[in-house]
Amino acid sequence: MRKLTLVLAMFSCHLCFAAPDEEVVKAVSKTTGLTADEIRADYNACGSGVTIRIKICLNYDFTEQDRRLNSLYKKVRAKAKEEGFEKSLLASQRAWLSYLETNCQLQADAFNGQGTGWGVWYLGCKTTLTRDRANALEEFIKEN
Repeated sequence: MRKLTLVLAMFSCHLCFAAPDEEVVKAVSKTTGLTADEIRADYNACGSGVTIRIKICLNYDFTEQDRRLNSLYKKVRAKAKEEGFEKSLLASQRAWLSYLETNCQLQADAFNGQGTGWGVWYLGCKTTLTRDRANALEEFIKEN
């Protein structure tokens, strides 16, 4: 039974054994000043309970989702341009970006004030909302 539990635990984490995406590592290093080795060591440490390690992991996750979002947005924007709804897409994206920043600021302030966990709340919020927006754009592409 213990072996089965260990095997299930190993497969339940999709990042536990996968190597980090080196393009994401470079992007995180560029925006945070962390070394590539620091990022590689903690890119999957979101559940570690150590604030600095969690922040590195969340930065990695956010950057990965942001890159995904940007790629999908380019596809949707090309379609919007050819079909004549680019202006409304741009307005929608600007509104979403404003919402992303203000909502995540609010959540971080409300749940943690300016304590050491503030960045964790803020990055977690940005990651979740960015993933949701990317998923919505992905669905838009599939449906249109």
